[in-house]
Amino acid sequence: MTASQLRNYTHDNCPEYTETEKRRIPISYRDVLAALDVEEAEQVDREIGEMRRVNSLLAG
Repeated sequence: MTASQLRNYTHDNCPEYTETEKRRIPISYRDVLAALDVEEAEQVDREIGEMRRVNSLLAG
């Protein structure tokens, strides 16, 4: 796929994408996991956030 084809496909077929007029909105892990029907999406999102905070502190 070309970049335009990929953009069009994801915007049309990925429920985690949110259309905006002026800017991009980051897609959260929770949104991706929920779109994939992962039942524990919110819990996994919290755990990822915690791991990222710990990694940041250790790298810091």
